Amino acid sequence: MNYILDCSFIAPLILAEDDSERVEKAFNKIKETDVIYVPQLFWYEIANVMKKAVARKRISSADAINGLGLLSGYSLHTDAETGSIYTILLLGLAEKYDLYCYDASYLELAIRKGGVVGTNDTKLTAACKKAGVKTIL
Repeated sequence: MNYILDCSFIAPLILAEDDSERVEKAFNKIKETDVIYVPQLFWYEIANVMKKAVARKRISSADAINGLGLLSGYSLHTDAETGSIYTILLLGLAEKYDLYCYDASYLELAIRKGGVVGTNDTKLTAACKKAGVKTIL
């Protein structure tokens, strides 16, 4: 099975946030034979989450680097779709499902890969439901 995981799903796994237990249970349902995809945007989002956690003194810079290093153990496959045609597609999905374009990138990837979305974002969850895309939480 293909899974598309967004930053709101992955961040609790590496930051031990309030909902990390719930996310961890869902994440543990993913099998080693399953494929996890993220759009290129994911890496910028997760780096920004870690930067904010350091700025708020929730974690140290070393902890942020270690947390980002943990991601290499998750075998995340970065999707390389990009360009003007892709951007137009994202805009269409964003308008249709009332999403930000960066959130639409996860929905588009799930539609294209026939995947299940892992997200804690309520708007993305609602958009997935309307689009007939399954979610893991």
